[in-house]
Amino acid sequence: MKKLIFLFIFLELYLGICFTRLFGFWVTLLIYFIPTFFGLPLVILQNQASWSRFMRQMSSYKVLDQSVFRLAAGFFGSVLLLVPSLICRAVALLLLFPPTRFLLFFLAKGWLAKKMAA
Repeated sequence: MKKLIFLFIFLELYLGICFTRLFGFWVTLLIYFIPTFFGLPLVILQNQASWSRFMRQMSSYKVLDQSVFRLAAGFFGSVLLLVPSLICRAVALLLLFPPTRFLLFFLAKGWLAKKMAA
């Protein structure tokens, strides 16, 4: 686990340096902090009923349908936008855009089905 944290920090620093060299300091600063202001309204828009519906379906061991996964992916993607990290922003964009979310749904559905069966 310590190696994974070290790798994350190292990769984040490396990406920050590369972006600063490529775009300049102020643009990199905007890339880091502007999405935070978009993430906050997205988190607020994910209402409590949607989150409780997801948790209720997970606790009853039902197979996930796409609408519940879409709600969970939107919530986690918007939360990841709040973290000032380029890696978290990339994962958030994967979760927020419908084409990549659709692909992630099938991967997560198979993984969760294996976990629930065990």
